[in-house]
Amino acid sequence: MATVAKTPRTSSYTLASAGSGPFLVGFRLFDDDALDVHVNGIRATNFSITTDLSIGYDDNATITFDAALDASDEIQIDGALVPGRDADYLSSDPGMARKLNAELARLWSSVSEISMKVGRTARSLSPLGAFVPVAGRVVVFTADSIEAGPTVDEVENAQAAADSANADALIAVGAAVSAAAAADQVQGVLDSFSYAYIGPKAADPTLDNEGGPLVIGMLYFNTSVSEMRIYDSITPWISYTASETALAKGNNLSDLLNVVAARANLGLGTAATTAATAYATAAQGALADTALQSAPDTQTQLEWDTGTSTTEALISPAKLNAKFNVTGTAPTYACRAWVNFNGTGTVAIRAAGNVSSITDNGTGDYTVNFTTAMPDANYAVVVTPTRNRTDRPKWIYHLQPNAEANILTTSVRLMGGYVSGTSDGSYNAVSDFPQVSVAIFR
Repeated sequence: MATVAKTPRTSSYTLASAGSGPFLVGFRLFDDDALDVHVNGIRATNFSITTDLSIGYDDNATITFDAALDASDEIQIDGALVPGRDADYLSSDPGMARKLNAELARLWSSVSEISMKVGRTARSLSPLGAFVPVAGRVVVFTADSIEAGPTVDEVENAQAAADSANADALIAVGAAVSAAAAADQVQGVLDSFSYAYIGPKAADPTLDNEGGPLVIGMLYFNTSVSEMRIYDSITPWISYTASETALAKGNNLSDLLNVVAARANLGLGTAATTAATAYATAAQGALADTALQSAPDTQTQLEWDTGTSTTEALISPAKLNAKFNVTGTAPTYACRAWVNFNGTGTVAIRAAGNVSSITDNGTGDYTVNFTTAMPDANYAVVVTPTRNRTDRPKWIYHLQPNAEANILTTSVRLMGGYVSGTSDGSYNAVSDFPQVSVAIFR
């Protein structure tokens, strides 16, 4: 049956991750181009539609974008069915009921889309005259008409001018309040930062001396008692005086009722309200520069060279030897690089330190590449290969640099195999090894 659901012919998606689709249209499609698609509010055309209209419509059509959209992009798919018919139906047509049902479904889909689009339009309760939009101009609604208003550039310029005037007004208010602070009383009126009025304080703070709007907020300074008063339309006059450790005119932040909150609001640390006497003077600093500082412990340079301390907080040769499980007085030297790798098939590192990769040069031929180069080529190479023939445990297996040219600051090349000297005859052959361990000392 070609029925039509009572749901709007629109679908919306917010992408959880980047992707191009496919995205289900979500409603019946009668034509393969009867869609409006918007991405983040901008109409899109870079997509293709996959649909099967062999029975006159498709309930499972999808769209796929030519390129992947970003995560959090918003997709909206609206029906854009154009009403129309290609031919009349004859009473003798086969499948007349099916054709009529499909045609009725198409009509009701058009009605549904029209209803949806009308619901999205701006409407008036009174009749309005015909209006033709003008490109580049905003739409202005009056009492009984719709008209073309100023251009987009004019609106943007006006907004920029308003923002600039608003900022200038705030600067002017601050300057006027500061200049009038010595005149005993001053009233500042601010209405959403749109205008400012400076004048004598009203006897009743809820009244505006100029007969204008109700006072939104007032600042009143009385220099004779070092007092600041604040008034707003919700709270009656609030008086802060020096005796209450409130904000006195000449004390900056030092006498706020809540010093901690003031510091937090201004992004300051505790140093902002710390007394100057809490800091060293220049003379004290000069003395500190030449003062003999007591050592935090008894560890000295001599003890570092030859000391035996194993205290946890100190560093000494004895402490390092203890960490390395070393006994006696012989010096210790750290391994500069090491690697354990699989030498058969595809060569692969199992674990390593300061080794970036292994190069497979051929059978029984490997190059160990260092991540950080050695200071020179005079390092010691220790190689331990596992035997590669389990049926000949007594054969000799070897892997080592074959020449000085194989030992470089950035890598070392190893070559080897096995040698037989037993009763089954002398035999020498190159061979890969299932596991190779290499250590570099310098």
